[in-house]
Amino acid sequence: MLCASLASAKTVTPQQYGALADGVHDDTEAIQTAINQRGEVLFPEGEYLISKKLIVYSGSTLKGNGNAIIRQTKDTFILFNEHAQSLGGEQDQNIIIDGLRLDGSRVNAKSEYAAGMYFCGVRNLTVRGCKFEQIGGDGIYLGRGGKDTHCERVHICNCTFNNCGRNASNPRQSIAVVFAEDVRIQNCTMNNTRKTSYGVDVEPNKPDEHSSVVVSGCRMIGCGISCGGNKSARKTITVSKCHIDCSGSENATLSVVRTNAKITGNTIISNGNQNGITIVTSPSAVVKKNSIRDASAGVLVTDGADNVVIRGNTIVNCSSGVYVIKSRGAAVLSNILKTKGKGVYIRMESSGTRVEKNKIETETGMDVYSKESADVRVRRNKKLQ
Repeated sequence: MLCASLASAKTVTPQQYGALADGVHDDTEAIQTAINQRGEVLFPEGEYLISKKLIVYSGSTLKGNGNAIIRQTKDTFILFNEHAQSLGGEQDQNIIIDGLRLDGSRVNAKSEYAAGMYFCGVRNLTVRGCKFEQIGGDGIYLGRGGKDTHCERVHICNCTFNNCGRNASNPRQSIAVVFAEDVRIQNCTMNNTRKTSYGVDVEPNKPDEHSSVVVSGCRMIGCGISCGGNKSARKTITVSKCHIDCSGSENATLSVVRTNAKITGNTIISNGNQNGITIVTSPSAVVKKNSIRDASAGVLVTDGADNVVIRGNTIVNCSSGVYVIKSRGAAVLSNILKTKGKGVYIRMESSGTRVEKNKIETETGMDVYSKESADVRVRRNKKLQ
């Protein structure tokens, strides 16, 4: 889905209300006054210092040319929607943020909640072509609004996130999705090697929170994707055509827990200690046509992730290619597996697993190894030539 087009009734600049954009003076009040006009705010090139959060409203458009920097000078949010914490259940809508650079490098990031953009209960939100640099909290946070409202129809595209979530006590993410439906994250770049930080983290906190997310065409260096949170929350994620490289960090590349998941056409490079793709308690997940290398297990299927389909993947230089444990009915079909250890490892009540039409090469000679699992069907596999 394409990002929404820019539209506004009135265009103003912060300079009309006294902003200097010189990297010395505090421009908070001038920017806020410009936003209060409820139209399009155009940010000319410059460095705008802010000392408190900026409130955006329904219909707000904030637009830069890629060289307008909004820089925090205190440990607080940068952009915050008007009704994010409203008790009345009002929802902001039709907000567009385009071409701005948000920077948190001047603050110590003592608060994990000092997000670049903190939006709750917003409908029709577009964030396009923005850069997030050294934000202490999440680069973008999408969460619960008043009276249990959720974000809806959110498009984040062509954005860059560098070293976001750098709070030392509880590192955060480039993008955190807590309570949001129809979130599309497209063609973004995320760089972060800080331990436990993710590029995208889908993390509902409560049983009634739910999220659906599509991540496509993104490039992540040092950080990956996690979809977990509250065990009773409903989550759906599709990850396609992404490049995820955690070879230079300790972080996991891609994991889903209790999630309706489809993972297709990605390139995944791990660090040798983490798995390439981890599927936990996520029945009927689809893992298809991915390239995975340098992982512990290329694909790990575990803890009741029944009827998972693993088809057409290329998995090389991993300790094991596909590892199925405590999960029934997995279908491991038409993959290329070139591994240090077992090609396919099946154990502990993983009955009904099918291993068919794979091409396998292992250093140990254990192409398929099954233990403590009944009715495992292994047929028409070949040695990798």
